[in-house]
Order: sequence, then structure tokens, then C-alpha cells
Amino acid sequence: MVYSSAWAAFAVLVCCGRAHAYVDPGTGSYILQIVIAGLVGAAFTLRLFWKRLRLFMGSAFSKRKDRREEGPPTKDE
Repeated sequence: MVYSSAWAAFAVLVCCGRAHAYVDPGTGSYILQIVIAGLVGAAFTLRLFWKRLRLFMGSAFSKRKDRREEGPPTKDE
């Protein structure tokens, strides 16, 4: 249902002719606020989970194949 609604909205936006309309300053500033809030929210979320993300990416792309066979980590690692 959601996909069909999204496709219908996309088709209406792409296939329509000229609208002869404008975006007033209130609507424009509201859209700008939404974009800025989304960027700030994404930055905050990234900052909140940065350590976990680094550990996950480091283990996912590590050159070592299996850390369990090597034994416990030392202070040098």
C-alpha cells in the first residue's frame, strides 16, 4: 500500500504540467527548518553512536580473519 501511494505521488509530480504557483516565505522557511533539523538530528545520532560505528566498521573491514584464534588482546594492540 505504501509503495503504491509513493509511486502514485511520484507519477503525479513528474507528469504534471506547469503549476503557475509559488512558495511563500513562510513555507520556504518551514522547509528550510525541516532540512536543517534533519541534518542536525543525523549529526547528533552519528556523534552518539560514533564509537560503536567505528568498532563495527573496524571489525568488518579488518585485515585479520579471525581474532578468536589469536588469543586475548594485549596492550600493544
